[in-house]
Amino acid sequence: LELKSMEKEMEQLLTKIDNKYIMHIYEFGESGSYKYIVQEFIQGNNLNVFMSNNNLLLEDLLNISYGIVSALQYLETFNLSHKDIKPSNIIYDKSKKIAKLTDLDYVGIQTSVSQNYVGTIKYSSPEQIIDNRPSNKADVYSYGMVLCFMILGNVPFDVDMKKTIYQIKIEVENVLKKITGLKRDIVCKIIKLLSGL
Repeated sequence: LELKSMEKEMEQLLTKIDNKYIMHIYEFGESGSYKYIVQEFIQGNNLNVFMSNNNLLLEDLLNISYGIVSALQYLETFNLSHKDIKPSNIIYDKSKKIAKLTDLDYVGIQTSVSQNYVGTIKYSSPEQIIDNRPSNKADVYSYGMVLCFMILGNVPFDVDMKKTIYQIKIEVENVLKKITGLKRDIVCKIIKLLSGL
């Protein structure tokens, strides 16, 4: 009964989320033994599809990045974490030049420990994978991995929780060095940004 009450409270909270960078949920409901969600329709493609069909322009990269950061800041005002930031959960509407965070199924209170791991391994932070402890900081880490995906076309390394931040930084640097046409000062700034995330 208590779990059902908490679920209803979370559903009510999620329907109150009103941010142009987050897909709006209008209603949660049940019909017989089925549960359903009524949510906003977005005319666009998720990042995986968008990047496979388009060259990602700097303007697109900046618009998408700004949208994700804005969505994460907004969720934090409710003490919520998304738990599954990844390219397929970000829809980019190229005509409106806006990115929206989708798939709010697992959004939850930051401090609550999940019984089961929720997320996508190659985009999740070590503490999210090891401790099942989602947070806005873990979402920022996932955002950093999405940023790597947008810049490099993939994540910079296979997930290995034994790797240190230093090892990850070296791998990112090596991948960026292989990209021709990037000036050294830009590479250094990207490495500093991604290391911070």
